[in-house]
Amino acid sequence: MPTVSSDAVPTIAWFISPHGFGHAARACAVIEALHIRRPEIGFHLYTSVPAWFFRDSLAADFIHHPLVTDVGMVQRTPFKEDLPATLDRLARFYPCDERRVDDLARQVSTLNCRLLVCDIAPLGIAVGRRAGLATLLLENFTWDWVYAGYRDYEEALQPFCRYLGELFASADYHLQTRPVCRPAHAAVTTGPISRRPRIDSVTLRRRLNIPAAARMVVVTLGGTSGLFSFSGFAAAGRDLYFVVPGAAETTNSRDRVILLATHSSFFHPDLIHAADAVIGKAGYSTLAEVYAAGVPFGYVKRAGFRESAILEDFVAAHMPSLEISEEMLASGPDAGSLEQLLALPRVRRKTANGADAAAAFICRLLEKKI
Repeated sequence: MPTVSSDAVPTIAWFISPHGFGHAARACAVIEALHIRRPEIGFHLYTSVPAWFFRDSLAADFIHHPLVTDVGMVQRTPFKEDLPATLDRLARFYPCDERRVDDLARQVSTLNCRLLVCDIAPLGIAVGRRAGLATLLLENFTWDWVYAGYRDYEEALQPFCRYLGELFASADYHLQTRPVCRPAHAAVTTGPISRRPRIDSVTLRRRLNIPAAARMVVVTLGGTSGLFSFSGFAAAGRDLYFVVPGAAETTNSRDRVILLATHSSFFHPDLIHAADAVIGKAGYSTLAEVYAAGVPFGYVKRAGFRESAILEDFVAAHMPSLEISEEMLASGPDAGSLEQLLALPRVRRKTANGADAAAAFICRLLEKKI
């Protein structure tokens, strides 16, 4: 097994899947926790997630390397995948291009990276192996496991499942974060990983011009909401304000519905922690941030995506929650369901953020105590 390099000033290469912003949000949470423990660590982030997302999320120093690191799933809508388009992209991306792997391996070696972390872009593992770097896989699911769930495309997906499964299994270290889809015997497991809020709810609501006595509901779809109309939300109670991140090209407000730009000045965890309830797709980063805040979660199921059932079971078991239909989300929630959601009690979490345990594990790697 490759050892972690002993260079005096440590840097870490982080290969991040661009499938939504969830993997980038999880990476940022761990990087920030590492920065608190070891502020001298530098980070090289390889991903096609835009650099502004990391600038908005990180106090740590980093260099952004624009790179398509992963295929993931092609989405028709926030809730539906496009399997034929996904297969086409998989065929063009895998197996990993050897010249690209060589070039990236030389680059991370030149940058004196001491460790390579992969969330869950398998290209990073191939690069780490080629460079002789220790590799850490951070995940709550892997793509081979997700692809294996599409039985109608089983024959076409099987070669990719086999190739990616072998690549993921070759990582030197394995860290899983709850809710875990396929527990691995040798993996270290943490609680949900989420970014921390920065400002208090009073300040946040003041910035949004929401009255102190009003109730605030955040509607989040992971930054993709083009197929939804939010005019129906205005018919809700007069003391209700709805905040929708990533719903407009420019931030605007009308009829107590505040549509925020994809890249707005509002930090997503601040919005979640200031809310009286959150309505959204049950994706990992949304789940983790709502879990940390302890606010009621009106979650929308994603039929067909294999991870969804695991996440939804976790929500139902560990979070104040209510299932919301996709149709109701598109047209605006009915008053009864909305009041039922808002009546659920907020939970005060006593458990630690999984980012702290992940950072502690990585620090032990860097200190050669594992």
